[in-house]
Amino acid sequence: MNKIWVVAKKEMKGIIKTRSQMLVGIFFAVWFSVITAVGVKTVEESAVFDQFNNLLFYFVLMLGIFMAYLFSGRVFFNEKREGIIETLLCTPLSLREIWSGKVVGVTIPAYLIALLTAALITIIANIFSTSMLLPSPAIVLHVFLVVPAFIAAANALKDMNELDVKVQLAKSRNSQFKTELRLVGILHEGEWRFYVTNIFDAIFTPQVIYELYSKRWIIEIFFNDIKHILKLSHIFSKNKNGIMVEIYSALIFYLLVRIMTAIAAENTGRKMTDFSFKKSVEIFSAFFLAQLSELIRGTKAKIIAFFQKVVSAIACNCLKPPPRATA
Repeated sequence: MNKIWVVAKKEMKGIIKTRSQMLVGIFFAVWFSVITAVGVKTVEESAVFDQFNNLLFYFVLMLGIFMAYLFSGRVFFNEKREGIIETLLCTPLSLREIWSGKVVGVTIPAYLIALLTAALITIIANIFSTSMLLPSPAIVLHVFLVVPAFIAAANALKDMNELDVKVQLAKSRNSQFKTELRLVGILHEGEWRFYVTNIFDAIFTPQVIYELYSKRWIIEIFFNDIKHILKLSHIFSKNKNGIMVEIYSALIFYLLVRIMTAIAAENTGRKMTDFSFKKSVEIFSAFFLAQLSELIRGTKAKIIAFFQKVVSAIACNCLKPPPRATA
């Protein structure tokens, strides 16, 4: 909690020091309060109380969320300009702590502006009303409980799943790495994944970048599986024909395992990536060695039954463990 509060205080100091931001917030608070509260005098006496509570209910919440978006956008712009984001990412803070601190740091000043709006609406409405106007208990709870919660939620949901910033590999004047790069992050299945690219086109959103890298990474996974799981990192043969036999044998075995994994995924309604290739290889190898003699002398029906058993075993025993929760 202390780490979150440190980040929150940094954000609040940055917002308060930016006078133009605070002046804009105060201006909107005063302006909205005046143009809305003055309307009380045009309402019939019997409906004044309801009109007053409606003003507090809608405009305080609306202005609070608006100011949260304004403050968070400004904070993010300053951090990109000054390179603070890169520094934060190198600290021992987790992304959740950084994100939570920023949410708290932006929510507090935005909520204070919302409270100022509520106070001004109350004062101005009483000036133009012939009777004393005070918010109902439900509106008081709304202002002090619901409004800050909604401001925090609106601010948090805005950027909680993606990160997209420009970074440099070094800030030194004499550095040879001054070319800007793009760092994108995406929260996928409870885990943050980061990618560095030189593609700045807005069409390539963080989600698109993630999908492109995932497709390219499949190639790397294939070579890793072939070399380490199927033991093709060392070739025993010394001539061309022998080498080709080893490679083709490994590829045939690889395809057989992948086909059975695909069938298991279809039967269980899961994705192929949910299954462990290493475990699937172990299952298939165990079944193959145990029933090799029967397969050699077996009929077509026995071979089909064998593969059905392997598929069932893969579906039951080869799922990957669930992803760990992000810190």
